[in-house]
Amino acid sequence: MAIVDRSLLFSVVHLALFLLPAVVAARTRSSLTAGDILTPPSYITSPSGDFAFGFHSLDSNDSFLLLAIWFQFDGTVVWFATDSSSGSAVLATPHSVLSFTAAGQLSLDNSLWNPDTDQVQSDRSLLVLRDSGNLQLVRADGTAIIWESFQHPTDTLLPGQLMRPGTRLRSRGTNTNIASMRRFSLVVQTDGNIVMYMLDQPGTGSANNAYWSTGTCCVDNGNTTLFFDDVDSAAGAGHLYYVLTDGSKRNLTTTPFSQILQHSNTTASRLYYQHATLDPDGIFRVYIVPRRNTAAAGRKWAVVDMFPSDGCKTVTNSLHGMCGPNSYCIYRTDNKQLDCECPSGYTFLDAQFRYKGCIPSFVQDTCDGEIHSSEFKLVELPNTNWARSISYQTHTSVTEERCSDLCLSNCLCAAALFDGNSSSCSEASILTSGWQTNDTSVRTLIKVRTKRPPLRALIPHYLMIAGLSVLVLVTTCILVVHCYITKQQQNARKKDHLNARVFTRKELYRATNGFNKLLGQGGFGKIKEGNAERIIIQGDNEALQDLQRVERFTHVAMCCVQVDPSARPTMRSVVWMLEGTADVPPLPDPSPRARNDFSAILSSASTGTHDQSNVE
Repeated sequence: MAIVDRSLLFSVVHLALFLLPAVVAARTRSSLTAGDILTPPSYITSPSGDFAFGFHSLDSNDSFLLLAIWFQFDGTVVWFATDSSSGSAVLATPHSVLSFTAAGQLSLDNSLWNPDTDQVQSDRSLLVLRDSGNLQLVRADGTAIIWESFQHPTDTLLPGQLMRPGTRLRSRGTNTNIASMRRFSLVVQTDGNIVMYMLDQPGTGSANNAYWSTGTCCVDNGNTTLFFDDVDSAAGAGHLYYVLTDGSKRNLTTTPFSQILQHSNTTASRLYYQHATLDPDGIFRVYIVPRRNTAAAGRKWAVVDMFPSDGCKTVTNSLHGMCGPNSYCIYRTDNKQLDCECPSGYTFLDAQFRYKGCIPSFVQDTCDGEIHSSEFKLVELPNTNWARSISYQTHTSVTEERCSDLCLSNCLCAAALFDGNSSSCSEASILTSGWQTNDTSVRTLIKVRTKRPPLRALIPHYLMIAGLSVLVLVTTCILVVHCYITKQQQNARKKDHLNARVFTRKELYRATNGFNKLLGQGGFGKIKEGNAERIIIQGDNEALQDLQRVERFTHVAMCCVQVDPSARPTMRSVVWMLEGTADVPPLPDPSPRARNDFSAILSSASTGTHDQSNVE
C-alpha cells in the first residue's frame, strides 16, 4: 500500500512540474499577438525582465487597477493609460479585460481606453515591451511601429525618450494616489517655449499660471524638442536637455553623471535604473537607483538633479505659491519633496490634498462694533516669508508691540507681518504664497483665539432672525395640521353616526340563514326573512339599542295602520310610545291576507335586510 501511495505521490509531483511552466506562462508573457487578451493579474515583461506591462494595483484603493508600465524590482509606475480628453488616469477593475483584437486593435473594457492606431495596417501586429520600457505596437515583420508609449508620456520620461512640440506631462495628485486630480503640467509648446503650469488655478494654461519656463518663446518655427539622454549616449546618462529649431542645445539638468558613477569604465546602463518624473509637488526630478547586480547598500531612488531649483519659493506669474491660502511650503527631508503646513490654530481644508490651504479651527473675530482683543493673542510663526498676502492696512514707523496691538484691535486682521528692517506693519486678512526660510526679516504673527466667544458672537443676528422665523413657520404649520386632523376626525364620527351601516354578503347570509325563506319581491330585489341579531357583534350595546328602536318604530307603525280606525292610537300616544314613556299595545290577530302583507312589512322594517345576491 505504501508503494502505491509513493508512486501516486511521484506522479502528482511530476504532473505539477510539467504544468508549472504553463501556469507561469499564463501569468507572464513576452508579447501579445492579435486575438490575445490580458486580464489581472497577468502581464507581459521586457526581455531583460526590468519592466512589466499589465494591471497595477492602486496603493490608495485595491478595488481599482491601472493599465500601466512599471519597474519590476519595486513596482514604480512609469506610464499608465489615460483618458484622451481629460488626461486623467483610466481606472480598471479586477474583472477588466485588455483585448488585442484580430484586427490588431487594443481595447480596454469595450473602449474604456483605445490607443490611436491604424486599423488597416495593423491586422498582423505584435504588442511588445522593450528593455527601454517602451511599449510598442509593431507589425509582425518589424517593419513599422504603429503605436508606442514613448510618444504618449504621462508624468515620467525614461532614458532615450523625447518630447516633441505639443507633448505634455501631468503630475500625479499625490505620491500614493496616481488617479487623483493632477495639479501640475510640463508642456513643450508649439511656439518653442517649454513651460510648467499650475492647473488648479483659474484660467488653466494661461500665462498667469506659469511658474517656470525656458524663455524660448516664439523662435522661428518653434520646433523645440526635449530629450532624456539614453544611458549609452556620449553625453552621459540622466541628462535632460532641449534643442531649439536652429539646432542649438541647452541643458535642463547640470549635475555631471560621472560624479555619481564610481567606475569610470562602466556605463550607467549597467549600474543604475533611471527615470525623470514631474512629481506631485510640481518639481521635475531625475532619479537613479542601483541595479540588482551592484554592491551598493540599499535600493532606494535618489535624486540627482531637478528643476525648477527655487523649490518652495516658486510662484506663478500671478504670485500663486505652491500652497493654498493660510498655509506655507516646507521641504521634507524624509521624502525630499515639498509639502504644505498650517500655522498654529489652523487645520487643512483637505487632509489628503494639503496644498488646498488651511482654515481656522476657532471662531474668528467678529466685526460687531465692539473690540474683542482680550479674546485673542498673536502667535509667532518663525522663519516664514510670504510673496503675496491680502493686506487690510499697512503702517510705517511702528514697533512690534504696536503692530500686535493694531492687529488685535482690528476685527479684519488675521495675521500681522512686521518687518524689523523697515519698522513696517501689514495687517493681513489672508496669508498666501508662503514658504519656510531662514533668510527673512519679516516676523509673522498669527491671530488665534484664547477665550470662547459669547453666544451672541457664535450666532449672528441674521441667523437668529432666520431661526425665529423658521420656528414661527413650523409652529403655524403644526397648528394648521392639528386643526385639520381634528376636524376630519369629527366629520368621520358624525358620518359614522348618521349613515346606515353597510353589511357584507357574509353577514347577510348568516342573518337570513342562507337566504332560506323568501318573503316577497320588491323594487330593490327579493326580500328574505332574517334576524339582525345574528350579525350584531356581541357586546355592541349601541347596535342592540338601535335594533330595539327600529323594532319599536315598526311596531308603532303597524298599530297606526290597523284596519279598524278606532284601534289606531292618537298622535300623542304615538309620540309617547316612540319616546318609550308609554307601552306599545299588542297587535290584534290580522286576517290571513293582512297577516302575509304585514309580515313582509314587519320583517323588512325590523331587520333592514335585503337579498343582494341578484344585484350586480
